[in-house]
Amino acid sequence: MTFIDALFTACKLKVFDLLKDEAPQKAVGIASKVDASVCGTERLLDFCAGLGLLEKSEQGYSNTEAANLYLTSDGDCSLHGLIVYSSEVTWNLFTHLEFAVREGRHQHHRVQGKKAEDVFQVGEPPRSLSAWHASCQGTLAHGAAWAPGSLGLQAGTSQSLGAVAVSSVTSGTGPP
Repeated sequence: MTFIDALFTACKLKVFDLLKDEAPQKAVGIASKVDASVCGTERLLDFCAGLGLLEKSEQGYSNTEAANLYLTSDGDCSLHGLIVYSSEVTWNLFTHLEFAVREGRHQHHRVQGKKAEDVFQVGEPPRSLSAWHASCQGTLAHGAAWAPGSLGLQAGTSQSLGAVAVSSVTSGTGPP
């Protein structure tokens, strides 16, 4: 499991939402609420705790202050929508990078089942895109930018790459 896998999965399962403003919860209770196996949920929670996204105690798991701020869907500087959109669309485009290089064209047809020129046609935006847009508006309105270290990640490690990429999108600046 990588940082990105854990972040995408925890956000899609709304783990951080379940733990917001709640007493610490055990893995078995969280697994039941997200309809997942206890074993898999506990591994995900432990990984997130190791990354500094969650706190783990004898009472169970709870959000860090940064997770409440950035990773819950209703956090003051929520990046939840951006993370879910990246998980559902952007990340999947990168899984077809070899085809993009070989064919010299976008891979939207492989990821979304439509041609690149049809992806941005007027119509109902995907749920994740609407959430992404809302999270960007909220984040920018609060003047926040997610920078390496804001979630306990060490700058200069591969774990901080996701934070650098998100910082680029939300603040309009590129990587340092």
